[in-house]
Amino acid sequence: MLCATAPVAAQAPPAGKEKPTKIPIARFVPAAAKLFVELRRPGEVEEALRDSQVGLLWSMAAGRPANPKKPSQLRTALTEFLAPNPAINVDELMKAEMGLMAPSWSDLSSAVWFVRLPKPDLLDRWFPKDRRQETTGSAADSLFRMTDGMIVGVRDGIVAMARRGDEAALVREVFRLMVGGIAETLHD
Repeated sequence: MLCATAPVAAQAPPAGKEKPTKIPIARFVPAAAKLFVELRRPGEVEEALRDSQVGLLWSMAAGRPANPKKPSQLRTALTEFLAPNPAINVDELMKAEMGLMAPSWSDLSSAVWFVRLPKPDLLDRWFPKDRRQETTGSAADSLFRMTDGMIVGVRDGIVAMARRGDEAALVREVFRLMVGGIAETLHD
């Protein structure tokens, strides 16, 4: 299992003005996950990778030919995943805190994408209520399927998005955790 986190430096809040504790994205990633990457402001990370030779390692890890002019496939994979949903702006996502759980770098088509909502009102813009189909046994606002087939779970300001893929058991486990289920996670 590969687990990576790429933090971007941030200023500490002034004394007495502590930020509220955020639930880690890894809280919703089953311990059985083979690959999990968490990025804060992935657009900045992507730029840093593009400007360094480190980006070539990502290509090699993914089993793809190294291309120094285009080492990062994150934006491409995210754009392909969101293709049927024009309401979600990839540039907006690249500025948010994100997580990616996948079987491997070479199989991002079966990935579950996590996004910490920068603003609560984005949920209804990204996933309009008139395009949501309630999932049996859950509240319509916490777990639903979009008319384009995307499965969406929301909890504690974190959105998990997936499409049907080969890793159905792991995807089910993510959404079980999103609705309050208990299991061993990467955060434990």
